[in-house]
Amino acid sequence: MRRRSALCAVLLSITLPVISTAALANVVISDDDFVPAEWIVTVTGVTNGATHAESRPTTGGNPAEYRHMTHTLPANSSITIVHLYIAGTYHPWIDGPVTAIDYREDRSQTSPPFPGSSVGATPLIVQDGINYFGPSTTFTHTSWGTSSLFGLTANDFTSATNTHPDFSVCGGPLQFGFARSNTNSGASSYATNHGIDNFTVTVRNTLTGVGSTGAAPASIRVVSANPFNTEVTLELTPGHFGRTVVAIYDVNGSLVRRLENRELWGEITESHWDATDDSGRSVASGVYFARMQIGNAAVQQKLTLVR
Repeated sequence: MRRRSALCAVLLSITLPVISTAALANVVISDDDFVPAEWIVTVTGVTNGATHAESRPTTGGNPAEYRHMTHTLPANSSITIVHLYIAGTYHPWIDGPVTAIDYREDRSQTSPPFPGSSVGATPLIVQDGINYFGPSTTFTHTSWGTSSLFGLTANDFTSATNTHPDFSVCGGPLQFGFARSNTNSGASSYATNHGIDNFTVTVRNTLTGVGSTGAAPASIRVVSANPFNTEVTLELTPGHFGRTVVAIYDVNGSLVRRLENRELWGEITESHWDATDDSGRSVASGVYFARMQIGNAAVQQKLTLVR
C-alpha cells in the first residue's frame, strides 16, 4: 500500500501523454452461470442465529443457471451476506482511473414467507480488503426483474466506517459483487428464498497512457456500411508496436467473436467481421461493439447489424 502511494505521488507529479481523448474503454465483468468456485460468500452481520445457504440450480434462472439463496431467520434476527465475484478484477493502475460504474442484475423471490416480503440488496465493491456498499435496491417481486444503476461514482459506495473506494490511478484493485440482507422483527421464524442472475458490472474509465511514451493515438473505425447486413470492415490503427487484440461484444458485454490477436507494428490494417460468433453461427440483428486493445489502451466502435 505504501509503495503504491509513493509511486502515485511520482506519477501525479508529471504530465502523462494521453493515448486517446475518445478512448473510453468500457470494461465489463459479468457472470450468468454462477460456478461456486468463482464466488466467495462472507457473513458480515448476523444476530440471534440467522443462517444462510446458497445453491446453483441449472434451470429456473433467467434463463438457465442462477444463484439461489436462502436466509433462515429465527425470531428477532437479522443477517447480511456479501457475495464477491473473484473471477474478474479491475486494476485502476493498469486499466485507467474509473469515471463511473454501471451495475445490473436480474433477481426474484421464490415462495415468499408473507405478502410483501422484501430482500435487502446492494451492489458491492471490495478494495484493499474493505467492503463498500452501493445504493439500496431492495426488492419484493416474485418473478424475474432487472435492477440497473447507471453512472455510479466512488461516493455512491460507502464502507462501515463511512469511507469511499479510490477510483483514481492510485487506487488498489477493485473486485465486485453484491450483498443480500434480511431482518425478522417478529416473534416467529421464517425463511426467504431468492435468486440472482446475469450479474454485470460495466467499468467506465479514462485511459491516461501509463507505460506509454507519447505514442500516436489508437483508433478503430468502420470503413464499410454501418448499419450492415452481412459483413463489416474495420480499419485498425494501433498507433505503436504491440500485441493487438480485437473482438466483438454484444450489448451485455458478452464476447461474441475474436477477430485479431497478433503483434502489429503500428501500421493501419483492416479486419473483417462476417456477423458470426466464434462457433460460426450467424448472430441476431442488434447493436454490437468492436473493441481493440493494445497494451493498456483500448478503443471501441459501435456496430449495428440489420438482417
